[in-house]
Amino acid sequence: MKVKATQTLKNRIYRKIRSSEQDVFLTADFKRFSDEDQIIRALRELSYNEVLIKIGKGVYVKTRRSKITGKTVPAKPFKELVEETLMRLKIRWEPDELESAYRSGKSTQIPVNTVIKIMGRASRKLSYKNMTLQII
Repeated sequence: MKVKATQTLKNRIYRKIRSSEQDVFLTADFKRFSDEDQIIRALRELSYNEVLIKIGKGVYVKTRRSKITGKTVPAKPFKELVEETLMRLKIRWEPDELESAYRSGKSTQIPVNTVIKIMGRASRKLSYKNMTLQII
């Protein structure tokens, strides 16, 4: 995507996304550019152009091309994106016992299903294709 001489909202958001180190973006990240309706419209266009993927209400992630299929996929595995999203939303969480044991080296068994314990109250649904995290 080439940036034109006039900076449209979509181009300004695109430049911020490409220059950012983070992979998860909230609509609030672009609040200084314009009002929420225009930001959502620009993010929808960027999703259509496969620059971003929407994984939840107001939550978008960077994309990359798959080396195997050539299709657009999230920049990181879904599990990592969920963890980054929860941190960005300031939702306290911790991995379950199996994940904790694997991360600490107490177990060599890799957990297949991701289970995350939410500390406190939150209500959010994050999903990409057949992977879903629903916080109730």
